[in-house]
Amino acid sequence: MFDRLPSWGKRASWAHQNSFEAFGLHAPAALLALIAVLQIGELQGLAIPAALVQPMLRLIYLPAYVANVPPLRGLCWAGALLCTGILYIEGVRALLVA
Repeated sequence: MFDRLPSWGKRASWAHQNSFEAFGLHAPAALLALIAVLQIGELQGLAIPAALVQPMLRLIYLPAYVANVPPLRGLCWAGALLCTGILYIEGVRALLVA
């Protein structure tokens, strides 16, 4: 059935699968940041902007993937991954300081 999809349909399926992979990285980072907030009461630095920007970038990534716009897709993917990394770093930093 997948072989009968048009090219944009295949890209939509791949974007959907990639969202699960990205969620697998982002969810633990968000939980780590949440635990840090519960421990010390607040997060310093870039954690809150990163937590807000990451879903926006992922929402832009999906239509960019389906429309086959590689530069925008790559920038959104890299930016979202960077936001996830920032959440990990800020969460660990907050827990180590506490």
